[in-house]
Amino acid sequence: MPEGRLVFTCLKAVNLKSAQTFGKQDPYLDVKVGRINYRGKTITDGGTSPVFNQKFEYDITNETEIVVTVYNSNSVNSDDHLGDVVFPLTHVFGNEHHYQETNGAVVTKSGKTKGDLSVIIRFTPAGGAAAGSASAPAAAPAPTNPQMTEINAAWAKHEAGRGGIDKNGLHSILNELGFFQGLDTAKQMQVVHGQFEAADTSKDGWIDFNEFAVMYNRLLDSLRQHPKAQAYVPQNAQFITPPNVTMPPPAPAGYAQPTSYQAAPSAPGGYSQAPGGYPPAQGGYPPAQGGYPPAQ
Repeated sequence: MPEGRLVFTCLKAVNLKSAQTFGKQDPYLDVKVGRINYRGKTITDGGTSPVFNQKFEYDITNETEIVVTVYNSNSVNSDDHLGDVVFPLTHVFGNEHHYQETNGAVVTKSGKTKGDLSVIIRFTPAGGAAAGSASAPAAAPAPTNPQMTEINAAWAKHEAGRGGIDKNGLHSILNELGFFQGLDTAKQMQVVHGQFEAADTSKDGWIDFNEFAVMYNRLLDSLRQHPKAQAYVPQNAQFITPPNVTMPPPAPAGYAQPTSYQAAPSAPGGYSQAPGGYPPAQGGYPPAQGGYPPAQ
């Protein structure tokens, strides 16, 4: 089996088993690959169709499947088992782009199918970038930070030779990169709409990679400025440099004043002041008693 980096993103679930007698249940994911398993963030009041938008990453060598268990979190009793999903890795290993969007049926302990998970699986072979990233016409050059491999692959997939992405493509890319985990879809779309409109300077409904990179940095900075919004930022997110824009160099230390620089000349001598101070009186406009300006 191939070695490399496996990225599993669970977008949402629909029609899960209901294990809550009163109120809405609080589902969460347990995602296991080989001997490593991670618990996802609990979606409070997520109910039977929660939006997860959670990403899990693994370094793999000979693993062949992803096992996802869905639970309902309980504060008093033990957590409720809602079902399991197994995602074989044969497809993502075998296709050219090492990428798969799929749904998986959630199977309860009794063997009944109850609900579905919508997921994205991406694999980057050891020693190379994910397939498809190098051929993207508008993608950035060689990655300058670890996340650029993911950004290039996501851009290549949604740009698909068209030179840019639309608003839906932007939403998909940000989700695949791990933004907005735990944020409901309506609020996600509100953020995406505002960011896209600001980035689409030509107002043609498309943004190229330069515009995307500027928007990405602005979004990242904005989210990090607000404590409550920091939970929606991927842990490995870094600012990126647009490929066709040269970043200005820092100002050199000890910047010297040019030798040709001269101070502005002083005011000409003999400049008279109006009685009572500045400004001077106009011709034929005597200062009012008590100073300037005159009374109306």
